[in-house]
Amino acid sequence: MLIHNKLFKGESYFCIECQKEILETEVNKVTWSCEVCQKKIMIDVQDEKDVKLVRLYPKEMNENDEVYDARKRELHKLKGIKLGENECKIGIKDYRTCTFKYTDLINCEWNEQ
Repeated sequence: MLIHNKLFKGESYFCIECQKEILETEVNKVTWSCEVCQKKIMIDVQDEKDVKLVRLYPKEMNENDEVYDARKRELHKLKGIKLGENECKIGIKDYRTCTFKYTDLINCEWNEQ
């Protein structure tokens, strides 16, 4: 399963709030947020069946998020999120629990962040 720190070929970026496309060179690859309105940007992954994603740090996620597995090209619901002192454990339905650093970016399905 590959759900974190993965960039895809053919990504395009869009701010829903500002209603504008964001060039790759303008993307803040630390926050993955629009520099104008500070809302998360939507990532269109054209090579991956028109998947729309958002990149979130574990502390930004909630149990309603779905993670995108780049290997199998499918979304997975979460069972739970446990925030520890130095790492985060994310339970993935029909899979297992994965451990991430707080600096890892997780590819999640776009859901009007």
